Amino acid sequence: NGKWIPERRGDDSKDTTDVKDSTQVRDTTGVTDTTAVADTSTTDTSAIDTAALSDLEKDTWGHKCTAFGQIVHGVVDTNNVYFCDGKAWKSFEGNESVNYYKWVDVRDGRIYRYVKIGTQIGTQMWLAENLNYGGDSAYTWAQAKDACPAGWHLSTREEWEKMFSNINDPSASALDAYGFATIPSGQPKVAYWTDSFDKDTQGKHPYSVEFTRTSTSLTKLNAATSRLPVRCVKDYDIYTACNADNLYSTSIYDYVVIYLVCRENGWDHMSIDDYNEYKWTVGVEGKTMWDGTNPRKCYVYEGGAWNERDSSNCKFSFGACTAARQGELSRSSKSVWYTCDNGTWVATSDSVVDQIMLGTDYDEGTVVECPSNGRYCVFQDGHWREGTKMDSILYSLGGTPCMVEGDTSKVKYEGEYYVCRYVSWRAVHMQWETAPQIYNDTYEDRDECSATGRYGNGSFHDEHDGAVGRVYVCENGGFRLPTEREMRMNLGCTSYIYGKKIVVNNTHFVCSEDGWKIDSTAWEYGSFMDTRDGRVYKTIDIWGQTWMAENLDYRDSVAKPELEGNRWCYGNEAEQCDAYGSFYSCELSSQVCPAGWHLPSISDWFELYNFIVLMGGDPQSGLRAKDGWLDYSDNVNNGTDVLGFTALPGGIMYGENSYGSATQEAWFWYAQDCSLNEYEALYLSSEETNFVSSSVSGGKITDAYSIRCIKD
Repeated sequence: NGKWIPERRGDDSKDTTDVKDSTQVRDTTGVTDTTAVADTSTTDTSAIDTAALSDLEKDTWGHKCTAFGQIVHGVVDTNNVYFCDGKAWKSFEGNESVNYYKWVDVRDGRIYRYVKIGTQIGTQMWLAENLNYGGDSAYTWAQAKDACPAGWHLSTREEWEKMFSNINDPSASALDAYGFATIPSGQPKVAYWTDSFDKDTQGKHPYSVEFTRTSTSLTKLNAATSRLPVRCVKDYDIYTACNADNLYSTSIYDYVVIYLVCRENGWDHMSIDDYNEYKWTVGVEGKTMWDGTNPRKCYVYEGGAWNERDSSNCKFSFGACTAARQGELSRSSKSVWYTCDNGTWVATSDSVVDQIMLGTDYDEGTVVECPSNGRYCVFQDGHWREGTKMDSILYSLGGTPCMVEGDTSKVKYEGEYYVCRYVSWRAVHMQWETAPQIYNDTYEDRDECSATGRYGNGSFHDEHDGAVGRVYVCENGGFRLPTEREMRMNLGCTSYIYGKKIVVNNTHFVCSEDGWKIDSTAWEYGSFMDTRDGRVYKTIDIWGQTWMAENLDYRDSVAKPELEGNRWCYGNEAEQCDAYGSFYSCELSSQVCPAGWHLPSISDWFELYNFIVLMGGDPQSGLRAKDGWLDYSDNVNNGTDVLGFTALPGGIMYGENSYGSATQEAWFWYAQDCSLNEYEALYLSSEETNFVSSSVSGGKITDAYSIRCIKD
């Protein structure tokens, strides 16, 4: 009813899936309904007249053979399996788990089983039983070659070898797993004719394939009159038309290595020996042939005769390298170019092909599609080289390909400029790479980067496509990233403005070859009078902070009784306080700065420290006064005092009436909780390079250090 349905094989639990290629059933007369299932009803075997029946009849008693493909188990011996060929029961030698297909030989209406063996590409269809045509089940070799019906042919040795390759095993048992039923039941061995033969001085000797229970071999027979069974193979679909244009030409069907010749009635199957013999009879100018020897030799038909030539002539599909094709270029299926050179195809590089096919009549920097491989060709220094897709894109936009390392693109692509780089490890060495962001941000303003340009005064370039946070400095005709000092100054320091002086956060700076530096020559001290006792202190502004430039020396214990027992002079000598200020206990340190001033925190001290480091200085030396300092060997080791802080080496009181380190150290309190009986102080030393903090423990009330107040 217009659709394919699965065919049943007798046992309802087994589905043969689709019954393939029913077009082979040309005469279905007498073929019963293939969907029929064997009648598995049996009679009482005790009533069977065993003397009147054969063993097969006894074992199939009560089962009706009505449809091809039915399978039943024996009545007497259930281990036996029988197969219905549409007319009679036959002993089943195959594998009942295999999907069998049926085919009708229209010459006599006999129905055969066949199986598919192989992959989707290169599938073979073999009869799963021996050919039995004309009442014969064994044939001479001459008979065997014509015994198979239309659409089928006698198997060649190459087809047997292909089948063994498909299943990875040439044994009879391996074939039987595919339903081949190789060796008849009860027989020790079997041999099958092939359509192949061997040539030697004694004539033609056909090959047969012989199977035993333990081995498989290819045998060359001396007598073609031996009678052997035949297994036919279904013809293959050939997609090349056989018509008047290729009449009498030959072809090789690669999947299974079969040989064909185009005749008036279509493609005709032939053996390899027939093929080798036939092909030499037709000569077409430029035709190529292998001679079949080992190693093979290549022949070219040229000038009315076959001539042995270089093997390259037979390897490629583009034909022979004849005199008429001298210098011609051809491309193989693997995209390799060859040049015809005196009878030999010589591998030719893509670059040579491009030179030949394009010529040299082009402007420098032209970019075209390479005829050799479809990539991009750049004309440079009088010859073609391989370029990149970006070369082609920028060229099409009015720019140039990447030709000189360091060059920048004259045009943008998708909002970006590109830089030409030489890359040694890539196939194409000269390649455009996306330009750094700084280049893309500043390219349009390159003309403004000069001593007299918009950015020559050190002002930042920070206006580009609405970008935020990207800042650049102009120097020597180009732009660079600013240093941290320049970011703090909000101004670049370049050769255009060396010697320029500025004031930022009340701090003086000068532009030098080392960048912005603290201008120690421009300090101007301020002053502050402590109204409590009328004492006047020098002050100094440093990066937004205002510090006393002298140590605190408030002594009025009458106005502030807490000073009694909490303030000391070095060595208990009043003149030491005049020079270095007073020492105060930790407990009193946060209470003695005048109104509007306070004891600095650790953060205040380190802001001072970090600023000196930022400006390239040594915080110890930068804070120490320019005189009065000795090292621990009593050698002079004064500071630079670049900030005007003028720290003097007043020493330390480290216990009642215990003093030390004068001329070598200066100790300062910072704000902390002194009630913990563990506290710290910072000290400067003539031999240290960084701030040093020292822990003081034990709660000694007589430990005392200097104080520098900082303005609120």
